[in-house]
Amino acid sequence: MLKPGGRFAVGMWAEPERCEMGIVFKIVQSFAPQMPHSGMAELPTLTDRGSLTSLIESGGFSIESEADVECVFEYENVDEAWRAFHSAGMIVAATKSIGDEALGNAVKNALREVAAHDGSIRLSNWFRYVVAV
Repeated sequence: MLKPGGRFAVGMWAEPERCEMGIVFKIVQSFAPQMPHSGMAELPTLTDRGSLTSLIESGGFSIESEADVECVFEYENVDEAWRAFHSAGMIVAATKSIGDEALGNAVKNALREVAAHDGSIRLSNWFRYVVAV
C-alpha cells in the first residue's frame, strides 16, 4: 500500500548485455526445466527501461527520478564466487532440482573462462532504479 502522495522505488538488473552476471544466469537457466509454450505473446522484460517505465506509468504513477548504477562483483577465485552466488534464490531452486555439485561445477567452469590470469573474477553489472509518485 502507498499512502496518498507517497513514493515507491523499484530496483532491478539493467539490460542483460550490461550485466556480466549473465554468464551465471545462462548456466542456471540451461539446467532449468523448459516451460511449455502457452501460445501467448511473450511478456516484455522489465530489465528494459521502456517496459519498466511504461508499466509504472500505466498504473497512474509518474517517474520522479531514475538512474543506472554500476555494481562490480569481485572475487578472489571461482570457489569464492560460487559461495557468494550459492544463496541466490534462482540458484537455490536449481540446486534442489539438479544437485549442488553439478550446478556448482558448471558455474565454476563458466567463470574460469572469464577469470583474470591470477584466477580472480570481476563482473561488472548495471542496476536500474526508478522512484515514482
